[in-house]
Amino acid sequence: MKRILCLLIIVCGILSSRCVFAQSLSFTKEEKNVIKKRNGALGQSTQIVCEDALASIRIKYRVASKDKEHLAKLIYDREFRKLAHNYIENNPIQRMKEKMRIDSLFQDSIDALLIPYNHDISGKCISIALQFSDNLKLNSKKRKFLMDKALSFARRKRQNPTVLYAKEEMDALKKTLSRKQIEDILNEKNRIDASVSARRIWSDLEKAKLTEELDSANQMYLLNKYFSLDMMYHDYYVGDDEAMRNNLDELYKHRPTAIRMHEAIENRKRIEKSAKEEKKKKVSDTFAW
Repeated sequence: MKRILCLLIIVCGILSSRCVFAQSLSFTKEEKNVIKKRNGALGQSTQIVCEDALASIRIKYRVASKDKEHLAKLIYDREFRKLAHNYIENNPIQRMKEKMRIDSLFQDSIDALLIPYNHDISGKCISIALQFSDNLKLNSKKRKFLMDKALSFARRKRQNPTVLYAKEEMDALKKTLSRKQIEDILNEKNRIDASVSARRIWSDLEKAKLTEELDSANQMYLLNKYFSLDMMYHDYYVGDDEAMRNNLDELYKHRPTAIRMHEAIENRKRIEKSAKEEKKKKVSDTFAW
């Protein structure tokens, strides 16, 4: 009984609460009437459904502490509205269409809370920009512009997980942010991958016993910087092949010593492999009948 009472209190709060994207989330007159008439029944039958729907999101995604209460209200609001239609439409097809419409209405508001901390829902770069919007000192107009774009990408990605919108994402960032701000975002995006690439190069050199005369701290710094710039150019100049190629060519001319040494190792491996394959072919040809 206490849990049902608590749930109904939450619903009352939901009916009066509204978020940035909630203009279309208001209860219809019919839905309000059903909830008022069937409060007890709705509380009993919806409680677990709401709890499970909320738990499902919190299992899959990271939710910021400041957004947990708001997310719970959205989920409970959505599920109560859907359940209300069990008492409005008699036609199962029409009832399911209405429930699907309600799910769609709420998706943007839910995504808006999740996108800044879950970079796989929308574009990774634009998600990071929203996550660090305070650090980047973005005003409300710029945040709204980026969030609208991020929600658009999320809708398209949900319909087609293989959709490509990297150029559109970068164009949106260039329209809103400075070059320095975008570089900071891309460095954050590529930080781990750049570090992994740098450690892989260094590990290969260590195995080949070629690191004894190298300054490890300096070379690791240069390797990280090299790979960060390489990845940043690929991201920043997406769709502009000439600019990307020019920047990558210039970067390659100034590649660190560790990369030059690693290239030498890889070339030697290729030559040795080619020689073995050629020798094997000659032996095979000798015994061909």
